[in-house]
Amino acid sequence: MKKFVIAAILLFPLLLSACGSNASSDQKSNTKPSTASQKSSNSANTNETDSKRSGKTAIVTIDGKTFEMDLYDNASAQALITAMPIKITASRWGDGEYYGKIPKSIPSDGKKIDLFDVGEIGLWPAGNSFCIFFGPTPVSEGNQPKMDSPGIPLGKITSDVSALRSMDSSVTITVKLK
Repeated sequence: MKKFVIAAILLFPLLLSACGSNASSDQKSNTKPSTASQKSSNSANTNETDSKRSGKTAIVTIDGKTFEMDLYDNASAQALITAMPIKITASRWGDGEYYGKIPKSIPSDGKKIDLFDVGEIGLWPAGNSFCIFFGPTPVSEGNQPKMDSPGIPLGKITSDVSALRSMDSSVTITVKLK
C-alpha cells in the first residue's frame, strides 16, 4: 500500500501536464526543465525542419483567424493529415503556446525536440496534443518557445502569428488540408 501511495504521488504531476502545463496563463512555472528536456534541446531547429517540408499545406483556423501551415515530412505529420479535418479546444500556456488534445491518436516515433520556432506546430506525445508556439513558454530560458518535454515538429505557420498573443485563454482550432 505504501508503494502505491508513493507511486501515485510521483505520477500525479504527469496527469496535470499537457504540452506545457494545465496551469493558467498567469501561473508561471519557476522550475527548471527536466534533465531529459535539457539533453534533447536543439539550439536552433529551423534549418533541420525547413529542409524537410512535405510540400503539403494545411489551413489552421484559430477562433476565426486563418493561417496556412507548411507540413513537415515525417510520420506524425502524415498521420495528422490522415486525421484531418480536426477540431481542437486549446488552452493557453503562458505567453507563447496554445495546446489541445488531438481527437485521433498520432504516432510519436520520430525525432523529438523541445525548442521550437515561433509559428511552429508540434505534437506533444504524452498528451497527444497539438501545440502552436507564438512566444516564450513558462519553461523557456529566453525568447525561443520551449515545450515542457520533447515533442515532434509537425509544421510551421507561414505568416505572422502575433495575433495569437491577444486571443483568449481558451480557443477553438480547426485544421484541414488545403
